[in-house]
Amino acid sequence: MIPLLYTPTIKRTFSLLSFGLGIFSYGETPTPKLSVIPGLDENNFDSAVHDVARLDDPLIDGWQTEQINEVTGKQFKKLASLLESKKPNDLSSLGHSSFKGHLLRPNTLTSAKKDAHFQLLRASDSDDGGEHTLEQSLSSLSSLLKDYTAIRSKFKTISVSLRKGQTSTVTYVQIGGSHSSHTLQINATWNSTWDTSSNPPLLTGIEIARYDELTHQLNGSKTLFSDCTESLFRNSDVFQRQLIQGIDHWSARFDGAISRPAAGHGMAIGDVNGDGLEDAYLCQLPGLPNLLLIQQTDGTVVDTALEAGVNWHEGCRSAVLNDLDNDGDLDLVSVLGNKLVVQENDGTGKFKLKTIIDTASSLFSINAVDYDGDQDLDLFVCGYNLSTGINLDDVFANPMPFQDANNGAPNVMLRNDGNWKFTDVTNKVGLGQNNMRFSYAGSWDDFDLDGDLDLYIANDFGRNNLYRNDKGIFKDVAAELDLEDIGPGMSASWGDYNNDGLPDLYVSNMFSSAGNRITTQSQFKSNLSEDEKSDFRRHARGNSLYQNNGDGSFSDVSVDLGVTLGRWAWGSTLVDMDNDGWEDIYVTNGFMTAEGKDRDL
Repeated sequence: MIPLLYTPTIKRTFSLLSFGLGIFSYGETPTPKLSVIPGLDENNFDSAVHDVARLDDPLIDGWQTEQINEVTGKQFKKLASLLESKKPNDLSSLGHSSFKGHLLRPNTLTSAKKDAHFQLLRASDSDDGGEHTLEQSLSSLSSLLKDYTAIRSKFKTISVSLRKGQTSTVTYVQIGGSHSSHTLQINATWNSTWDTSSNPPLLTGIEIARYDELTHQLNGSKTLFSDCTESLFRNSDVFQRQLIQGIDHWSARFDGAISRPAAGHGMAIGDVNGDGLEDAYLCQLPGLPNLLLIQQTDGTVVDTALEAGVNWHEGCRSAVLNDLDNDGDLDLVSVLGNKLVVQENDGTGKFKLKTIIDTASSLFSINAVDYDGDQDLDLFVCGYNLSTGINLDDVFANPMPFQDANNGAPNVMLRNDGNWKFTDVTNKVGLGQNNMRFSYAGSWDDFDLDGDLDLYIANDFGRNNLYRNDKGIFKDVAAELDLEDIGPGMSASWGDYNNDGLPDLYVSNMFSSAGNRITTQSQFKSNLSEDEKSDFRRHARGNSLYQNNGDGSFSDVSVDLGVTLGRWAWGSTLVDMDNDGWEDIYVTNGFMTAEGKDRDL
């Protein structure tokens, strides 16, 4: 499996604005004000951002559903506070006197999984009648939580419907807590109805559409994973000096004219000095040196990047450690802006510069792969936007059109010709087809089992590519196989989730609760066709899992298997986390958060 890189850009802080609506109404500040991106207090943002952001009240441009989302969201926060305080006794400001709803923890739960680590209970399809008061509904859940500490709750409303005499919402709910012997996580979907004639709106009913209850046995004081980062650096100051600091810290210290820190820099893992222990090359922000972390026999690491000649300061998006000259040691390729820096390993973990390859693109992730079967590793690198003519003050990458952009920058396939010579064969091998799509990451596997490696590319702002490899010549078959997965593609990972011996595909996108709400409304982009509106809805849906059917086709099983909600997802992988023989899905997510939690996207 090829390592992937997932890299966010500053423009994502405002990405939901690109749906073309004045929907931002967070808080009650009378004068609209843009959130401040850490370290970027003064910027000439795109005028489109200012035009949209001034519409701080969604009612100004007719989006009553968004105003309802805000006020009902505040009610959900009250409910969360009651659960977290374990005192669900003051419900008069939450529920209507006529409330009738399901139990928030259903009576009938069946076991869907049980092993030494996990137990998953799932609500049956049977309806409990929904004739309970809010106190009864809430008590069924609070009685479960009474023995837990560190209770936390999250509510994400994905749909608001206005019908005569009734307002309804669909909300994803996640509740967690800790116990001395185990942890708890509840994932549920609530279909709620509201009386919006009152201020604040009052719940008139909650129907449980889905309820999963997962417990993880701690087995004493142990968790499934333990954070051992600081112990690895106990013999080095590099962690405290450089790595522990966040983007805010470095943004405040760098001159923006020469260095613009951004999130998402990759790493490469491999044994660079031949001692049998895996080492790590860590890519860093502009202005900070890359690190070569050599593993010691006691499990600690020391940084030898300076001595090894690999402490680049130019801002490194990604890197690979692979044997490019077939001499038995791992060479290094670093992605610095629009350049690939290729260095030869002398066998001891020291590197010599062999060549620098210029491209027309601002580059992101890189793969080393033998695409043509000639027994040496070639280089494939993803391009996002053109390296010339970039306005660094722009929030957006200016995709055109937003949901199906084709004005990005080309990806590059470099054939390894030996003696540290690489030839750009992108167009020659067919990878020039659909090759201007803001690409973030490529992932390789033989999906059709014909003996050569095929390529899936996750693209921001629209359609992805699946290039089928036929003896070194590629063809984009994503549209033909319905694998374009329209959305803000961040990464892709091949694996076999159902153990049938066939490569399946998981794609990371950005889930957007606001996008889910807005794109289903009748007034959303009323001038577009239904197919075009569907593209926007898909853009907000979240992550995707495609099952390989074995006949050259794939089935989208994402919704049925409940794997779309990866939140603001950057990277993902299919890997057996608990050693039970089945590949799990691990998703990295999140973003930089400005002041004010209510404004966190």
